[in-house]
Amino acid sequence: MGFAWPAGHLTTGDVDNYDDGVLRLRAGVWVAILAATLSAGRVAWAQLEEGEEEEVVEDHTREKPVKQPEKHPEKQPEKQPEKHPEKQPEKHPEKQPEKQPEKQPQAKVPAPKPKHIAAPAGQQTIFVAVYAPTLAPDATAALIAGLTAGLDGAKYAPIDLDTLYAAPDEARRELAHADNQLDRAVSLEQDLDIPAAEAALADATSAYERHLLPLVDRDGKLEKLGDAYRLAAIAHFLDGDEDGAKAQLKHCFVLNPDLDYDKTKFPPQMASLVNEERLLFDELGTGTLEIGAQSRGAHVYVNGSEAGAAPLAIDALHAGPNYVTIVAAGHPTTTATVEIDGAKSAHWDAPLAVYDGGAIAALADAAPEVGKSPMGAKLRGAAAAVGDPDLLLLARANPGGGGVKVTAYLYDGRTGKIERKGEIKVPAGAPAQAGDLARTLTAPIVVGQGGAPSSPPLWKRKYFWPVAIGAAALVAVGVAFGAGSGMSTGERVAVFGF
Repeated sequence: MGFAWPAGHLTTGDVDNYDDGVLRLRAGVWVAILAATLSAGRVAWAQLEEGEEEEVVEDHTREKPVKQPEKHPEKQPEKQPEKHPEKQPEKHPEKQPEKQPEKQPQAKVPAPKPKHIAAPAGQQTIFVAVYAPTLAPDATAALIAGLTAGLDGAKYAPIDLDTLYAAPDEARRELAHADNQLDRAVSLEQDLDIPAAEAALADATSAYERHLLPLVDRDGKLEKLGDAYRLAAIAHFLDGDEDGAKAQLKHCFVLNPDLDYDKTKFPPQMASLVNEERLLFDELGTGTLEIGAQSRGAHVYVNGSEAGAAPLAIDALHAGPNYVTIVAAGHPTTTATVEIDGAKSAHWDAPLAVYDGGAIAALADAAPEVGKSPMGAKLRGAAAAVGDPDLLLLARANPGGGGVKVTAYLYDGRTGKIERKGEIKVPAGAPAQAGDLARTLTAPIVVGQGGAPSSPPLWKRKYFWPVAIGAAALVAVGVAFGAGSGMSTGERVAVFGF
């Protein structure tokens, strides 16, 4: 800003006074400016101490805002470009191996008490056993059959386990008892004594199942067993147990696939249930049963009908509970119930059952004494367990060289001494040739008249010197030529069975 000097009105003194005034004015202005600045500075400082930068006058009528700490946004990571995974080739699930059946435990059947087997008139009883720890049961059974076939049937009466253990009279008695229980159950159901009827039917069913093959031999079919399950289904239905009735009907349809609702066989109130279960049975269809190798060589029966030798596969079996019976020489006959699912194969694999104690256990325990003369205590005990036969033909079989070497010992059951010892090499696939050995060992034996079998003097026996019979190298020697080697206890003993 400029100042205009008024001309003609100012003297030198005035100018001096003017200059002094201007200087005073300017000094006042600077003082005012400085004072204002200092005052403003004090106010600002006070406001900073009170946390108020904008308001100079404190307002007590409102709440003081709380100063929020300044938020610094976290540094976000740089966004990565989205990765698109490469397309993986489609994985097809690997074909799972077919589930193998669980192996069943070996069944043990209590052995009956030993009994003496009397020989028919003019004959000697003989027991045949083969110790073959490395042979399959079917191969051992074939050797036993070959040895037995070589015996002269006019002179010798073989003792087998059917003779020792199977009790035809007992089977007949139990089947007759089951028939009576079946008839009794009919009367009990008519009287609505359901608990007693169910007990009688359980007793009958158990007996029929224990003697399944004798039942087939007697009746030619399993109709009685089917009737027992039909009556059991009725009993469960009348007792309000519909699920139990359905379970019994499954047995009925498997045993008699032609069974349908019939008012003469079922009460009218069961018509709907029987028809529904019949439709389900037809819908499930048939399946396959595979019998494993643990029963190799055994004869297999399904629902009382022979199916073949194990291992094997049996087709077209009705879905539901089927009876599988295993029959093998030297082993108790056993029957198991196997459930068949029409949608897939069923597997059943169990080792052959064994007798718990009795002849088999005694023979196995006596294995180390076979070939020694006279008999030891264990071998004598085994002879007693198999019916105290007049003669025992005990053999060892060891495979090798494309065949089986069979060494046999013919014991006199009364004296306990070895009468003959022989060896033969049986070619593979020709077990019948073992009969040559049995024929040779037993031919010189003279049947006694109520006493011990006797034999000619050693020098008069034509089989004293080694001879060859056919293609089989057969050696028959007298007892003087020594005894055989021992065999560890617990090795397999196969006994003549059929």
